[in-house]
Amino acid sequence: MKFGVLGPVYIADVAGRSCAPHAFKLRVLLATLLIRYDRVVSTEYLMGELWADKQPKTARTAMQVYVSSLRKLFQEASLSQDVVSIVTRPPGYMLEVDKREFDLPRFEEGMKAARQAEDQGELEAAAYFISDALALWRGPALYGICDAAGLQTAARRLNELRMVAFERRILIDLKRGRGNELIGELYALTDEYPLSERLWEYLILALHNQGRPGDALRAYDMIRLQIRDELGLEPGASLRQLQQVVLSRGAVTVTQDGPFGYAASGT
Repeated sequence: MKFGVLGPVYIADVAGRSCAPHAFKLRVLLATLLIRYDRVVSTEYLMGELWADKQPKTARTAMQVYVSSLRKLFQEASLSQDVVSIVTRPPGYMLEVDKREFDLPRFEEGMKAARQAEDQGELEAAAYFISDALALWRGPALYGICDAAGLQTAARRLNELRMVAFERRILIDLKRGRGNELIGELYALTDEYPLSERLWEYLILALHNQGRPGDALRAYDMIRLQIRDELGLEPGASLRQLQQVVLSRGAVTVTQDGPFGYAASGT
């Protein structure tokens, strides 16, 4: 059995067939319980997610019906109780799920393992763990269903964690001297996240350290124009400093120092 929130909400049965519910409120209920797996979610909170401030008089009864429908869906998909179950526990319900079959805890565990490996100086292992964790993503978190306030907040948090994971893995690879291999990926990522100054910094840094100052300066001009056009601002101090280093042909060492993990080491 597989469960996913790192992309569209996803459930697959024992045969690998998708069996996520089609009804919108059922999908909201499922997503809300999945995001808060192994924690009790109050009935009041769940009703707020499903109906906001327009709760019908029958909301509590309808909630019980929705929970029963999810339990039936799990049963029909041959989900055994040791894989997933919705437990009634005051003041609401709790979803108990096998974390090995759920993308969110697997992502969290992968990032934890990466931090531990990096702390021990095992950069290759750290990059592997992060790459493995990122491979679990199928698109923006909770895609197509994050209308409820709680799910919107959860989606923003998870998508930010994904961005942090990308940035961390790239920084680790830069420290490993793999800048040349990262340039194509960084161009793609800056196209996907055009206002991420950190990704642009890493692209400029990779180009500069590969002896391509012209391309590095063109990349700086691109992000500068985008920030000015979209936000009416100038690039941050770190980006401007990196531009000056490129102009002066100075060296840049990738370290743990500085806000973004690198430091200019002179001309």
